[in-house]
Formats: sequence, C-alpha cells, structure tokens
Amino acid sequence: MTKPDPFKLPPRIKVVARRIADAAGTAIDAYAREVITDEPSITDRWIGAVVSALATGPRRFGPAATGISWDAKTLRSSSGSAAEEKRHGADLLGVAEIHIGDSVIRKGFLAQAKRTEPGETLSNDRWRELKAQSELMLERSPVSYVLAYSKRQGIRFIPAIAVANLDRRDLFDFNSLPLEQFFQWHLACFIGDHRLNSPHIDTLDVLHDFHIGQVLEIVVRTEGP
Repeated sequence: MTKPDPFKLPPRIKVVARRIADAAGTAIDAYAREVITDEPSITDRWIGAVVSALATGPRRFGPAATGISWDAKTLRSSSGSAAEEKRHGADLLGVAEIHIGDSVIRKGFLAQAKRTEPGETLSNDRWRELKAQSELMLERSPVSYVLAYSKRQGIRFIPAIAVANLDRRDLFDFNSLPLEQFFQWHLACFIGDHRLNSPHIDTLDVLHDFHIGQVLEIVVRTEGP
C-alpha cells in the first residue's frame, strides 16, 4: 500500500510553477548561448518572461481559486542614494499575489543572483561581498535567497542564512531548490514573507528600521560532511 504524500500540492499550483519554470528557462538558454552574459541581464530576462507567461496564460482554476499572479522589482545598483542593491543587499524583490475565493494573499522574497557552475569556487572578494549581501537581506527578511545562475543547472535557490554563516564558497555545496520546486512551495504558502507585499523599493525601506520583538532559538548540531 502506497503511503499518501504529506506534501502533496494542488495540481493548479504545479501548473503555474511549471509555466514559471518554462518561462525562466528561456533566460538560462539565452545565457548558455551567451546572448546575455551578466547577472542583471539574466535577472531581467527571466523576470520579464515569467511575468509575461502568467499574464497571457490561464490563471483561473475553478471556484475555489480565482487566480495567481507574480511580479518583481530589480533593485538599482547605481551609486549614492539610488543604490538600492547596496542598501538592502538584494537585487530582486519578488511578490506573489494569490486570490482564493474572496481572500487575497500577498507575500514575497528577496534574492541576490550570482553566476556560477558546480565545482566553481568564488574568489575571496566575491565571497565576502556575497556574505555581506546575504546578511543585509536577512536584516530585511528571513525569506532571503542567493540565486545561482548556472548554464548546466539552471536557477537554484539557496537560503541566504546558510551563505551568511558557512564558508564553502562553492554555491553548489549548499542545499538548494530548483526554481520550479521553489515556486511550488512559494505559491502554496510554505515560503514567503507577508511584509514583502509589494514590488516597490518603499517596501524594503520601511523594513530598514524594523525590529523583532521576540526570538525563537532552535539549535541543530550535525556531524560529518
């Protein structure tokens, strides 16, 4: 007798996550063909492809769920007061909006992207920069990730908290989720920060001085590799 899957997701969530993955894959394909070559261009390409795919594809799945949409903001990396990426550590703020009946859920995540391949060790300067960016993102939200852009592995989501606290320098040594699986969990509400509810820089600026009132500490110790 087959045991039921405790993490079974609604088919409609899988449909949307598959559309997102297919759309984002066009950006990685362009990166692999060297049509685009840097992180901002890859990020803009996959965000635009996903937003377009969800805008033109079916988003209604029956009377219980009235629709799913997703939007994102890329943070500017310019200098001075306009240096949004430097201020918050992220270069992407993604926000999902899920309508279920008369209810609406809005929540998001932060991400910082890096081009890399399995077995590639980031230089000391790139690693220090990424750790600092991860720490900044985590000051805004615990729902923060490093995105590994790989010609071979696609887009992988790595928890920023792991990058901020471990010194491995090969991003593929970390636990990670492929983009499609990440969005399955994101749209099913296992992942997301309800404070990140709008793809605008003001959303992050408000969190700049946010202070947590209570903390739950869980200690996990492991042995071996």
